[in-house]
Amino acid sequence: EATFKMKTHSEDGIARYLVNLVQSTLRTNYMTLTPGLGMAIKIESGKVAHMPLPRPLYEIYVHAYGMEGVHLRAAKIARGGIRYSDRLDDFRTEILGLAQTQQMKNVVIVPEGSKGGFVVKYLKKNKSEQQEEVQKQYRTFIQSLLSLTDNRVADELVPLPGVVCYDEPDPYLVVAADKGTAQFSDLANQVSLDRGFWLDDAFASGGKSGYDHKAMGITAKGAWESVKLHFLELGKDIQNEPFSVIGIGDMGGDVFGNGMLLSQEIRLIGAFNHIHIFLDPNPQAKQSFQERQRLFQTSGSTWQDFDASLISPGGGVFARSAKSISLSAEVKEALGIQEPHLVELSGEELIQRLLKAPADLLWNGGIGTYVKSSQESDLQVGDLANDSVRVLANELRVLVVGEGGNLGFTQKARIEYAVKGGRINSDAIDNSGGVNCSDHEVNLKILFTSLGHQGLLPRKEARNEWLKRLEPEIIELILASNRSQAEILSLDSIRSQRDLPRFLDWIGYLSIHQILDRRTESFSSNNSLTALNKLGQGIPRPDLAVLLAYTKMHAYQKVVDDPLLQTGFFDALYLEYYPQSLREGFDLLSVQHPLKQRIVATLVVNRVLDQAGCAMIGWIKSVTNREINHILISYYLIFKIINYEKIFKEILRSTGATSKENIYRLKIEITQWMQRWCAEVLSGSFPIGLFIQEFSQLEQEFEQLKVSADSSAIMLQELKIRDSDLINEKTKQSLMGLWSRGSAVRALPLMAELKLNLNETLILSNWLEEQFCFGEVIQKLLELQITDSWEKTHRSILLKELSSIRSQLGREYLTHKKAGQDPFGQLADQLQPLLENWMREVQKYLEGEGHLSAAAVLVFTLKENLS
Repeated sequence: EATFKMKTHSEDGIARYLVNLVQSTLRTNYMTLTPGLGMAIKIESGKVAHMPLPRPLYEIYVHAYGMEGVHLRAAKIARGGIRYSDRLDDFRTEILGLAQTQQMKNVVIVPEGSKGGFVVKYLKKNKSEQQEEVQKQYRTFIQSLLSLTDNRVADELVPLPGVVCYDEPDPYLVVAADKGTAQFSDLANQVSLDRGFWLDDAFASGGKSGYDHKAMGITAKGAWESVKLHFLELGKDIQNEPFSVIGIGDMGGDVFGNGMLLSQEIRLIGAFNHIHIFLDPNPQAKQSFQERQRLFQTSGSTWQDFDASLISPGGGVFARSAKSISLSAEVKEALGIQEPHLVELSGEELIQRLLKAPADLLWNGGIGTYVKSSQESDLQVGDLANDSVRVLANELRVLVVGEGGNLGFTQKARIEYAVKGGRINSDAIDNSGGVNCSDHEVNLKILFTSLGHQGLLPRKEARNEWLKRLEPEIIELILASNRSQAEILSLDSIRSQRDLPRFLDWIGYLSIHQILDRRTESFSSNNSLTALNKLGQGIPRPDLAVLLAYTKMHAYQKVVDDPLLQTGFFDALYLEYYPQSLREGFDLLSVQHPLKQRIVATLVVNRVLDQAGCAMIGWIKSVTNREINHILISYYLIFKIINYEKIFKEILRSTGATSKENIYRLKIEITQWMQRWCAEVLSGSFPIGLFIQEFSQLEQEFEQLKVSADSSAIMLQELKIRDSDLINEKTKQSLMGLWSRGSAVRALPLMAELKLNLNETLILSNWLEEQFCFGEVIQKLLELQITDSWEKTHRSILLKELSSIRSQLGREYLTHKKAGQDPFGQLADQLQPLLENWMREVQKYLEGEGHLSAAAVLVFTLKENLS
């Protein structure tokens, strides 16, 4: 420890901050600097005192004569783009905000989030010379980042020569295209190739041998899945019904341009970018679509290139910088301007009126923050360039917002708009398709490299042919993720309206454990959420988007190192990550992929949480006190055992349910059963590993299960939608099959302890259920409103006791069976006096309010009598 002799407290503090920064530094290339490199410093951000939140795991700062840059990484295995920033004074603030969004996006893919950006200090006026300088400094930035990154050769780690490292080996660094670097992937990959970096041209996604996001339209298509779902839930099919749109961007842009070609029913009444304002108050859909298509296919096009003859009367293209623009009657009507005296506006005022226009959709495909909440100042927004056109969230009159671009709204603005009744998710949910695509590309290239080492794909040309062939399937895999993420927000919105305390408990858990910082994420307070709940609203979708991201991040971190993920049980799930034609072309399980376990962990997290919702983990944890990795793996095991996906498709076919409302009702009721089954199973000492190892045999036994005669009454009693017109005889059969499998799942702990086959265990379990009504007792116990941690622990103990009692009765059954006696007859005679009293007490318990004390008396009385 250094000794400080400073004159003032401030001087002392500054010195200590500097020492703290040095002590938090892990690597530097200062001693190995060569021409073409900037000085790079790698810092462990979490150890830096007073660093603003959110703090990444690592920050690499690069300084050179002509540039400065920063790369922020949330984890060792992280992925995100590199941006060319024009914000010389606060580019780190810009990158930090984007890194935060990137971290949220990356919950659908294997790595966590990263983001990099650089500024160029000295630019000449000539455009071609400017571009040369930007490329030169980009190359310097990439070389500097790699100068602090370890390498691999033939699966062996190669440390950096001459660099003193105070951290663990760190060979993973992947970058991607972003604003201003969309065409730079080949530059970055050439640097990787020149250095002999192990990722080769998988280092930077895109480029000549990768997926062209703009040509695929993948970011826009992913965001469009959210938009379509919003409208379907409002009862409108925008692929076949006309709808009005206002937009941010131009047809030359990737996200805006692709997005405005995804439905021929779009009526684009207005849009703007950093130069022009486009207004078409009464668009002709077909002609307008064709003209937008032409502009999209024309390199360097702007709104000014739009054929003026195709713009409806009163419209036109105007300069954003214009001091005065005359307002036609048609434009005033389209924008909902009702002031009769208002005949002209400046360009910036016109943009504000456009943003506040009544329309079905606001499609954000641009760059900048254009909407803030009524409680925020422009200074808090941190986007000086758009202060003059920014509007308030409560002034918007659109029904739906699609966030194809990043940071178009502040988070507080999203929440304010959603509470008002608007339909919005978040940029991280809507536009995750691009990063998902990069993830697939990088992992495919890593896989193809392994295939090449085995002699199965020796030429890079053959690999590139495969990448091209797989593109349509990759797009569908990505869009499936977008659909799933958007739909779980809808399901959790309904769930949170029905059972807010369960969500508040989980939010509290994440906050207490410093996983979710509510202030940094502008997360709504419990009081606000409770007030909304009283008005019949669930948690706002933008809040749920944040909650989903942090839940998935935390769940992933808890499960990723579980050795059970390495078992063959998860091989089928791992293969689902890849396109079917690739699975048919190669034996992928014979190929080593260094990220296989991480891929599996992400797939488990997504499959479970996109079906069960955010609050499931917290609720089962509070009931069973089991670790999160056990909960996730057990739930997924149950998911597979009951064959949920196949049975749910059968149920949908039999009901003919097409509306989202009816589909959601079915999903929520069935997943509630599954959560109770999982909680009941985990209440005892459930040997997860045993059933994962023996899953193939177990699956065969489950396929042979027959629907018991009395399961119909039990199931219909459970099913809250039994009176719905959705339920017909065929549906009942499917639901009874599901219920029978659930009953068998609940018998698994007994099966493991008694070492019986599934059929015999199920017969025993059903007999015990018939005699003791354990299921109804447990269900009421699980549904109790718990008020504090003591009651949670008490409930957990009672559930364990009930599991123990079932096991004890099972052992007595086995004893009678081994003695050659009639086990059920012997048990019935042995328990007859006890059963009569027990059933009377159970009836009182079930008909009463169900206090925890009543359950405790019931359980411990039974335990005492059995002993």
